[in-house]
Order: sequence, then C-alpha cells, then structure tokens
Amino acid sequence: MVIQSCWDYHLQPQAFLRWAERVERLGTPVLNPSSLIRWNVDKSYLLALQAAGVAVVPSVIVTAGRYDLEGISDRLGSSQLVVKPTVSASALDTYRVTAGTLEAAERIEAIRRRSDVLIQPFMEQIALGEISLMFFAGEFSHAVLKRPGPGDFRVQSEHGGSVEPVSDPPASAVAAARRAVALAPALPTYARVDGLIVANRFILMELEMIEPELFLSSREGSEDCLAACVMNELSGLQ
Repeated sequence: MVIQSCWDYHLQPQAFLRWAERVERLGTPVLNPSSLIRWNVDKSYLLALQAAGVAVVPSVIVTAGRYDLEGISDRLGSSQLVVKPTVSASALDTYRVTAGTLEAAERIEAIRRRSDVLIQPFMEQIALGEISLMFFAGEFSHAVLKRPGPGDFRVQSEHGGSVEPVSDPPASAVAAARRAVALAPALPTYARVDGLIVANRFILMELEMIEPELFLSSREGSEDCLAACVMNELSGLQ
C-alpha cells in the first residue's frame, strides 16, 4: 500500500497512525512505513535534523504552558514570524504575524487548542520561490520551483501559488537535500524536500514523506521510476 491520498490525516493524526500500524501488523506492506510516518508526522523532526547539522529555517516549538513570544522573536532575529501547527498539511492554520501584537497571540492560542506550535522567522526569499526536490529510494529524481501568488507567502496552489519545473537545480541543493533524506530513521521510498536558496545555500523548510505532491508530470519517466522503486521495495519484503 502506497500512502498518497490521505488528505485529512493531519486532522486526526493519532487515529491515522494507529490505522497505518494496524495495516502493517496484518501483513500488508505500507510505503512509506508507519515508523517513518510517525517520525515525519510532527514537524519537530526539523529540530532533530538541525541538531544533526542540517541547515534548517530557525525553528522554535511552543508546547503547553507559558511562552514569551517576544523572547522567541529575539532568538529568531525577526519580528516577522510564521506560525503553524506542528502537525499540519496544505498550509492549514499557517499565518504570518508580527511579534507583540494581539493577532499573533490569538493565532498561537487558536493553534494550541489542537497542536503544538512551530514558530519560524518569515523568510523574505520565499518571494523568489521554494524549491522542491523529489527523491525515490534516496536518489534524486526531479525538482520544481513553487512561487506564492500576489500578496501571499504560501506556495500551495489552493492559495494561488504556481509551479514550474527546474531542469538543472543547484548541485549543492541536491546534495543538501539528499543528506536530509539520509538522516531520516529509515530510507523512504519517496520523499519531497522543500527549501529556500539563501546566500547560495539550501535551507530546509520541510521534509515530506507522508502524502507529498510529487509533481510527477514535471519530468518524463518519473512515474516509471517511482513505480520501479515501489516494486523493488515490495519484492524485498517478500
């Protein structure tokens, strides 16, 4: 079973994880495996990758209890922040806020009712686009550039974003993305690595291994490559 259409998993993540684990216990292979999904479902994995030496957009996670947003802002070096649930998809409840404002406090409190909160500095480079690099069984396949629509910072198509193929992504970005994939607890059959190019350096934003859009139509033959990786993985499990 290849998990690629679970569009609402982030609304009931624990129920989704229990289901994936139960399917595996019944003897049906799940790709990516439930152990990897459990690691990837919460964006706190970014802190683990950062601790391992991956260049990640600076991140702070707010859990239950009191927090000092202005102190977090000082730590991140920006009063312009992006806040989102640590478990989310499709930019749900993702906001740009200004530290010290009532709006920022209200947004964070609304998110905290159902999730921990990831706080990051707003990255101006997003206006130039977010690069996404696709990997199958650890090998680079293809890349796209996602740009936000006018007046927005979110790159998803449902928020007005656009996508274009990148035929020759920077070798340094591919190498950095490959390293991030390799640091996951297990080698994913498929993964999408999202990031920004900042001062000629790839900075990780997300490592997507549950239900990422893989933009297969942007490179001829990528569907066959993914299918071959899936079949190879399944044959190794028999």
